[in-house]
Amino acid sequence: TIPIIPITPQRVDTTARKRTRQKSSYLKRQSNAKSNNLTNNNNNTNTTTTILPSTPDELHTLALSYSKRHPGSNSYRKGYIHWRTLALDAIRHRLSRNLPRDADIIQFENLFFRLGVASDVGQMPSFEDAGARSGYAVEFFCRARNLADLYVDVLNG
Repeated sequence: TIPIIPITPQRVDTTARKRTRQKSSYLKRQSNAKSNNLTNNNNNTNTTTTILPSTPDELHTLALSYSKRHPGSNSYRKGYIHWRTLALDAIRHRLSRNLPRDADIIQFENLFFRLGVASDVGQMPSFEDAGARSGYAVEFFCRARNLADLYVDVLNG
Protein backbone atom coordinates (compact mmCIF):
# COMPACT_ATOMS: atom_id res chain seq x y z
CA THR A 1 0.00 0.00 0.00
CA ILE A 2 1.05 3.57 -0.63
CA PRO A 3 1.31 5.68 2.50
CA ILE A 4 -0.83 8.79 2.52
CA ILE A 5 1.18 11.81 3.51
CA PRO A 6 -0.86 14.81 4.58
CA ILE A 7 -0.09 17.95 2.60
CA THR A 8 0.38 21.00 4.72
CA PRO A 9 0.07 24.39 3.09
CA GLN A 10 3.36 26.22 2.64
CA ARG A 11 3.76 29.61 4.25
CA VAL A 12 4.06 32.37 1.66
CA ASP A 13 6.47 35.07 2.77
CA THR A 14 5.52 38.67 2.18
CA THR A 15 8.64 39.23 0.06
CA ALA A 16 8.41 35.99 -1.90
CA ARG A 17 8.66 36.54 -5.62
CA LYS A 18 8.22 34.24 -8.56
CA ARG A 19 10.94 34.56 -11.15
CA THR A 20 9.68 36.56 -14.10
CA ARG A 21 11.22 35.96 -17.49
CA GLN A 22 14.19 38.31 -17.39
CA LYS A 23 14.71 38.46 -21.14
CA SER A 24 11.15 39.25 -22.10
CA SER A 25 9.99 41.31 -19.13
CA TYR A 26 9.35 44.86 -20.30
CA LEU A 27 9.50 46.21 -16.74
CA LYS A 28 12.89 44.55 -16.11
CA ARG A 29 14.36 45.94 -19.33
CA GLN A 30 13.08 49.43 -18.51
CA SER A 31 14.42 49.16 -14.97
CA ASN A 32 17.83 48.01 -16.22
CA ALA A 33 17.96 50.87 -18.73
CA LYS A 34 17.15 53.40 -16.00
CA SER A 35 19.79 51.96 -13.64
CA ASN A 36 22.36 52.05 -16.47
CA ASN A 37 21.51 55.71 -17.07
CA LEU A 38 21.98 56.50 -13.37
CA THR A 39 25.30 54.65 -13.29
CA ASN A 40 26.49 56.43 -16.43
CA ASN A 41 25.44 59.82 -15.04
CA ASN A 42 27.23 59.14 -11.73
CA ASN A 43 30.41 58.16 -13.59
CA ASN A 44 30.21 61.37 -15.69
CA THR A 45 30.11 59.43 -18.94
CA ASN A 46 28.24 60.63 -21.99
CA THR A 47 26.74 57.26 -22.93
CA THR A 48 23.08 56.63 -22.21
CA THR A 49 21.06 53.49 -22.65
CA THR A 50 17.41 54.26 -23.28
CA ILE A 51 14.88 51.92 -24.79
CA LEU A 52 12.96 54.04 -27.27
CA PRO A 53 9.74 52.68 -28.68
CA SER A 54 9.45 52.12 -32.40
CA THR A 55 7.25 54.49 -34.35
CA PRO A 56 4.37 53.21 -36.48
CA ASP A 57 6.33 54.11 -39.62
CA GLU A 58 9.39 52.15 -38.44
CA LEU A 59 7.22 49.13 -37.63
CA HIS A 60 5.52 49.33 -41.02
CA THR A 61 8.86 49.53 -42.86
CA LEU A 62 10.20 46.60 -40.85
CA ALA A 63 7.08 44.54 -41.56
CA LEU A 64 7.40 45.21 -45.27
CA SER A 65 11.04 44.09 -45.29
CA TYR A 66 10.25 40.93 -43.32
CA SER A 67 7.25 40.11 -45.54
CA LYS A 68 9.63 39.44 -48.44
CA ARG A 69 11.06 36.45 -46.61
CA HIS A 70 9.84 32.95 -47.43
CA PRO A 71 6.87 32.03 -45.19
CA GLY A 72 7.70 28.99 -43.10
CA SER A 73 11.44 29.66 -43.07
CA ASN A 74 13.45 30.17 -39.91
CA SER A 75 14.32 33.67 -41.13
CA TYR A 76 10.61 34.50 -41.49
CA ARG A 77 9.88 33.26 -37.95
CA LYS A 78 12.77 35.22 -36.43
CA GLY A 79 11.72 38.33 -38.31
CA TYR A 80 8.16 37.97 -37.07
CA ILE A 81 9.30 37.54 -33.46
CA HIS A 82 11.57 40.59 -33.74
CA TRP A 83 8.77 42.70 -35.24
CA ARG A 84 6.26 41.46 -32.66
CA THR A 85 8.59 42.32 -29.79
CA LEU A 86 9.17 45.85 -31.08
CA ALA A 87 5.45 46.40 -31.74
CA LEU A 88 4.36 45.17 -28.31
CA ASP A 89 7.07 47.22 -26.59
CA ALA A 90 5.85 50.33 -28.41
CA ILE A 91 2.30 49.66 -27.19
CA ARG A 92 3.53 48.90 -23.67
CA HIS A 93 5.53 52.12 -23.62
CA ARG A 94 2.49 54.20 -24.55
CA LEU A 95 0.28 52.24 -22.15
CA SER A 96 2.71 52.77 -19.25
CA ARG A 97 2.68 56.54 -19.94
CA ASN A 98 -1.13 56.62 -19.71
CA LEU A 99 -1.65 54.60 -16.53
CA PRO A 100 -2.76 56.52 -13.44
CA ARG A 101 0.29 55.29 -11.48
CA ASP A 102 3.77 54.10 -12.47
CA ALA A 103 4.41 50.37 -12.26
CA ASP A 104 6.07 49.21 -9.05
CA ILE A 105 8.24 46.27 -10.10
CA ILE A 106 8.63 44.85 -6.56
CA GLN A 107 4.90 44.94 -5.86
CA PHE A 108 4.16 43.53 -9.33
CA GLU A 109 6.56 40.60 -8.81
CA ASN A 110 4.94 39.91 -5.44
CA LEU A 111 1.48 39.95 -7.04
CA PHE A 112 2.73 37.72 -9.87
CA PHE A 113 4.09 35.21 -7.34
CA ARG A 114 0.88 35.24 -5.32
CA LEU A 115 -1.20 34.63 -8.43
CA GLY A 116 0.98 31.58 -9.10
CA VAL A 117 0.33 30.09 -5.66
CA ALA A 118 -3.32 31.16 -5.43
CA SER A 119 -4.58 27.69 -6.34
CA ASP A 120 -2.41 26.08 -3.67
CA VAL A 121 -3.46 28.52 -0.98
CA GLY A 122 -7.08 28.75 -2.09
CA GLN A 123 -7.22 32.54 -1.93
CA MET A 124 -6.81 35.11 -4.65
CA PRO A 125 -4.26 37.84 -3.92
CA SER A 126 -5.26 41.44 -3.49
CA PHE A 127 -5.02 43.78 -6.46
CA GLU A 128 -5.39 46.86 -4.28
CA ASP A 129 -1.81 48.16 -4.79
CA ALA A 130 -1.94 50.58 -7.75
CA GLY A 131 1.74 50.05 -8.66
CA ALA A 132 1.24 46.27 -8.80
CA ARG A 133 -1.87 46.70 -10.97
CA SER A 134 0.04 48.98 -13.33
CA GLY A 135 2.84 46.43 -13.59
CA TYR A 136 0.34 43.67 -14.27
CA ALA A 137 -1.37 45.74 -16.99
CA VAL A 138 1.92 46.55 -18.72
CA GLU A 139 3.30 43.00 -18.63
CA PHE A 140 0.14 41.07 -19.51
CA PHE A 141 -1.98 43.42 -21.61
CA CYS A 142 -1.71 41.33 -24.78
CA ARG A 143 -2.74 37.72 -24.52
CA ALA A 144 -3.82 37.77 -28.18
CA ARG A 145 -0.12 37.44 -29.04
CA ASN A 146 -0.44 33.74 -28.25
CA LEU A 147 -3.00 33.26 -31.04
CA ALA A 148 -0.82 35.13 -33.55
CA ASP A 149 2.17 33.01 -32.52
CA LEU A 150 0.11 29.88 -33.14
CA TYR A 151 -0.45 30.89 -36.78
CA VAL A 152 3.24 31.59 -37.30
CA ASP A 153 4.12 28.22 -35.72
CA VAL A 154 1.73 26.47 -38.14
CA LEU A 155 3.61 28.08 -41.04
CA ASN A 156 6.91 26.88 -39.60
CA GLY A 157 5.67 23.39 -38.69
